[in-house]
Amino acid sequence: MGVFPHGADGSDINCVDASADRRFVVAGDDFSTICIYNFPVLKNSQECRRLTGHSEHVPKARFYDDNGDAMIISIGGNDRTIIQWKEVP
Repeated sequence: MGVFPHGADGSDINCVDASADRRFVVAGDDFSTICIYNFPVLKNSQECRRLTGHSEHVPKARFYDDNGDAMIISIGGNDRTIIQWKEVP
């Protein structure tokens, strides 16, 4: 509900995933970024921690937990990059 930026038309968010411990939500968007929110994300309730690195839209972003080390993996659209984000809040 609250992952859509103000003025968005509803198609700007491409993917959403919640961490296994239900503390965070990640969203990939059409603005070449991923946003990390505190869970739950209520409508217009909070700002996100925006991470940049892709040069195109982000169709996939997922949490990955390797032995307790929470990471996010994101996949870019036309830039065809895979980024492993180790700095998860």
